[in-house]
Parts: sequence; C-alpha cells; structure tokens
Amino acid sequence: MIKFIILIQTVFSVWFLNLCSAQNIEPAIKIRFRVESSVTSTSENGKFAYHYNVVCSSSSEQKIWLFGVFIATSIPVNDIKSPQNWAGDLAPRGAVSWGGLGASGRISPGDSLNGFSFNSPALPAILDSYAQGFVPLPLPVDHVDETTSAQPDFEQDIVRFTTMGPSSFTFTNSISAISHLITLKHQAYSLGWISGPGAEGIVNSLDAKLDAALKAAQKGKDKTAQKEFKAFLNEIEAQKNKTFNNNVYQLLKLNAEYILGKLAA
Repeated sequence: MIKFIILIQTVFSVWFLNLCSAQNIEPAIKIRFRVESSVTSTSENGKFAYHYNVVCSSSSEQKIWLFGVFIATSIPVNDIKSPQNWAGDLAPRGAVSWGGLGASGRISPGDSLNGFSFNSPALPAILDSYAQGFVPLPLPVDHVDETTSAQPDFEQDIVRFTTMGPSSFTFTNSISAISHLITLKHQAYSLGWISGPGAEGIVNSLDAKLDAALKAAQKGKDKTAQKEFKAFLNEIEAQKNKTFNNNVYQLLKLNAEYILGKLAA
C-alpha cells in the first residue's frame, strides 16, 4: 500500500508544483516532532530489530501523516511492521517509509504513535529520519480524493530528525571497526546524546579507552584491545540514563559488543 501512496505522490508532483504556485498551498512542514528509537539484538538470527515512536508536539500546527528513516539502498531490511491505519514498505528514494491510510492514519498534535519497526542485519548508526504534515488539497479537485495530502516537492517539503537506523558500514578488520566506533561516539556527542554534568569528562574517558584499544589492535595485541573494550562497555553501563540517553547507550553498546566478539574470535 505504501508503494501505491508513494507512486501517487510522484505522479502528481509536477501538477502539485503548478497548483501550489497558483493557489498558494501551505507547506507540509509546519510540524514539530521527535522520534524515540530503540534497537535490540535478536541473537537467534543475528539481526537487529529497529523500533520507532513518533511524538507530535502539542505546538505542531499540522498532523503527521508520513514518517520514514533514510537508509542506504544496499542495506537488507525485512519484517517491516506498521501501526494500525498505517502501511510501511521500502521506498524507491532509499528509505523505510510509512504512510497514514485516511483520516485515522494521522498523528495529532500532542499525540504519539509507536509500532513502526523493521529488522536488519546491519549494526545501528546515526541516520536521518523525516516526517511530513498533512495538507488537504484545495477544492474542487474532481479526480483526487480530498483526503490526499498535497506534496509539491518531497525533499523540500519534509522535516528531518536524527535517529538510529541500520548502518552501511561493513566490517573488514578490527582497526577500521574501532575507528568507525570512535566516529559514532563523536557524532553522538555533537548531537547532545551525551550531556549533563560531567559529560565532557565521560567523553574524554571513553576516548582514552577507544584510543588504547585502537593502538593495541594496530600492534596485533587483541587481548589488550579486548580488555579496553570491556572497560569501555562497563563505563557505558554506568552512564545509562545519566549522561547517556537511550540512543547513544544502545548505539555504542551494540557496536562495541560486536567488535569485542570479533576480537575474541
């Protein structure tokens, strides 16, 4: 169903552009929202389950009818699940996308909706998600259902938000994997996912452990690198719900556990 919705959006794209210029349709970006994400490891099949809860702020001027997570088209994704009155699928633009079905498939200001999920073998990384507000088409429009949302230009008519999703990173060796984890940690800190009293000191401590693990791996001292990773994981556990929000806790923990497993193999 979502593929059909996306197809309709594409077919009417040029028509909407002309219509917007002629009738001054409001943009579908008058929304305020956040995305709460969580990732769990499904050890029985080596996959990760990605879950999302979309929270529409009470100050949002529009309801939300479209939500998605941008991913690389090369990443395997399956078991896409949707809340009631929503449909999800892989979108041609490179995203797992969900669309609301009719008036019941919208998130009103002050409400939230969970049940958006999918599985992937790819480790979590920091990705962009997006949402779009519902904008009724101007009437009369004889050949289009009036509940359809007007969408002049997808890339310019969405609101982006950073969240977690499957990474395109491919493990080749422990050195590149540790360097990748260091990059993820820096990105998370810059996004404010590590914050609060003492956050800078915690980040420096994590840096020291990862730097030591990287140097050990570069010298072929895998047991020393394992020791540093175990200390890194212990510090992550100690900062859960303190300086770490849920995003960075799961992001660093799952990636570090994966690398530790490779070092121990």
